[in-house]
Amino acid sequence: CSYALHNSWIPKSPCIGIKLPECVPAERRPLSPEDTLALAGAVSGRNNVAIWLLAQTGCRWGEIFGLRVGNIDLEQMTIQIDQGLTRDPKGAPVLGRKGSRKARPRTLSVTPWLTTLLREHIGSLQGQEREAWLFPDSTGGPIRYSNWRRRIWLPALAMTGLDKLSPLPGPHDLRRLNATQLTAHGVDLRTLMNRMGHTTAKVA
Repeated sequence: CSYALHNSWIPKSPCIGIKLPECVPAERRPLSPEDTLALAGAVSGRNNVAIWLLAQTGCRWGEIFGLRVGNIDLEQMTIQIDQGLTRDPKGAPVLGRKGSRKARPRTLSVTPWLTTLLREHIGSLQGQEREAWLFPDSTGGPIRYSNWRRRIWLPALAMTGLDKLSPLPGPHDLRRLNATQLTAHGVDLRTLMNRMGHTTAKVA
């Protein structure tokens, strides 16, 4: 109605003076470390590695599935986040611009155990050049989130019984779990901000 009023399509907006009800966010049941173990056990192959990356780095889904082989330094046991997956006007997955708030550039250390998983995963890839996708689809291109959610995430929730929760957990809940675990282990707010890729302490 505001847009119609701005374009002089209507003389007055019928929404003026209407007070909207307060938006009460749904109460979420946080995922636990045991939930992570169950989810990782419900999937195999590259998706198992992806689940562990989401849980142990706290990265966003687009950051993990936007990784290329060259972003992984197995010797230094680090992951370089520089771009994340987004969607073009037609809905196809593409790399977003560098420096985006959805994929703030940063280097993350990972555990030796996760490094071993990554080494084995990279060794299984057909394309291992630096610009090859770390998690390619069946054609070697980037993965579409809607497909991954339908084919991998939702069946994993069903297998673990987590599909009974409301609202339904998403990959971002693994990010929340990681932030909670870092805080519980005494990681300071500035380090947490930098690792999670948050812009302000308030967001963190």
